[in-house]
Amino acid sequence: MEQLQLGGIYTRDDLEAIFGGRRMRGIARASRGPFVLLYADPSKGRGHGYHDSLDAEEDEVGTVAYYSGEGQRDQGTQKLSDGNSAILNHREEDRDLLLFWAVGKVAGRDKKRHQYVGKFAIDQTRPYFLRADQGGDGERDVYVFRLRPVGEIARPPIDYMPVAIETTYTETHPGPLLDPIDEATSKLIELEQNSAKAFLRKATAEAVVERREGALVDRFEAFLGKQQHVAKRWFVSPRGQRSGFQTDLFDVTAQVLYEAKGKADRNSVRMAIGQLFDYRRSIEPSPLLAILLPEAPKPDLRELIESVGISLVYEANGSFVGWPVART
Repeated sequence: MEQLQLGGIYTRDDLEAIFGGRRMRGIARASRGPFVLLYADPSKGRGHGYHDSLDAEEDEVGTVAYYSGEGQRDQGTQKLSDGNSAILNHREEDRDLLLFWAVGKVAGRDKKRHQYVGKFAIDQTRPYFLRADQGGDGERDVYVFRLRPVGEIARPPIDYMPVAIETTYTETHPGPLLDPIDEATSKLIELEQNSAKAFLRKATAEAVVERREGALVDRFEAFLGKQQHVAKRWFVSPRGQRSGFQTDLFDVTAQVLYEAKGKADRNSVRMAIGQLFDYRRSIEPSPLLAILLPEAPKPDLRELIESVGISLVYEANGSFVGWPVART
């Protein structure tokens, strides 16, 4: 991949010469090299129900980009096949995701120019969510993949970057950079199923913890469902930002906001406390706060959680100790 330069500008002819693959597809497995090429064009994509963004979300790990799956409106709800499958299974296929962003056309020609943004990988805990898209042929669901940058990335010029006009995860707007929002906002969204599947063949310790956390949230959601409780999550946009954060789980029935962790160690508990207090500032009415852990923490950490007025729920013997959370 020596021919490819971070931030470099290429046509599809240039990239086909380097990678091969299917030229007309927005998602293409390379025929030369272990890569999946992703093409984003905000100036065209929105008209087809696609809303891609490099700064769609932010959490304690870092920035999350959103990339819409393939499938035309007249084909109905998208499927996890072909190009969408290439994104979802890129780790298992030992392929890297390479993102290219449309930045205008070649002078005097009807041929697009694409900037190489960088290498990405699908988020291992929450790989995607479904977003409703209302088109001319009725409503359908679009897969939106949550991608994390791998190493440095080269951001396209501001003129070609979509910016959210509403502080939710559904609306983006191509155009110049807007001023930061003046107030924090929040939106209640559906709780998509996490993926506990082992994506990495050589899993890192961090990846294992992320998968444990996702699996824990899935089990707790199932537990709440058996208690006739509705589980969703909040998308929070802090004041001064247009990106935001997705909370782990919100018990709508009991009005309890949970922050889950894959480990019951001190660093995880400290992080959870800070996240909960940060999220609560943007949510009205103010929810109860609880930390969800895969096992009982040490007595000192239990005292720490109790001292700040947060509840503790942890898994033990197939159930959840500390539930239901009571208002103190």
